[in-house]
Amino acid sequence: VIDAAKLLTFAPQAWEGYVTAFTNGGPDLEAAGINTPLRVSHFLSQIAHESMGLQVTREDTGWSGATMKRLWPARFPLGSADPRILAARGDDETLANLAYGKDGYKYRGGGLIQLTGRANYREAGEALGIDLETYPELIEDPAIALKAATWFWTRHDLNRFADHDYLRAIGNA
Repeated sequence: VIDAAKLLTFAPQAWEGYVTAFTNGGPDLEAAGINTPLRVSHFLSQIAHESMGLQVTREDTGWSGATMKRLWPARFPLGSADPRILAARGDDETLANLAYGKDGYKYRGGGLIQLTGRANYREAGEALGIDLETYPELIEDPAIALKAATWFWTRHDLNRFADHDYLRAIGNA
């Protein structure tokens, strides 16, 4: 179990909801095999990276054209000069749909692991017994966010990389 004081030492600006989820979520971590110092360190590092220090519940999709070009160079080689990006300037939902496809905004990154994409929401929801496909906003609930993060961790067998201290492999899952 990760107690609140330790979590706040690691992520001092952590959202209170996430702190509570962790202090109550020991069984989720244990079930996912996140039970050694190295595994816990890698898990916390990855979710802290994804959630901006355990502060963010949903992805900010207000990207610039340059950011979209950097993230998806094959799809947006013109960057800020791309007419689709120009037309969508200031419209986060349209930008997310451009980047991720139909319903991209609805299934944008969410929760501690920033679960992204309809298929991931569906699969996580089925595994957790929660209808995340119909109600993707449920990923913003801290307890569900932690369960989804441990599901993702287990689904991609990230403990095997944590055990060998392969940080880059974890981030590319």
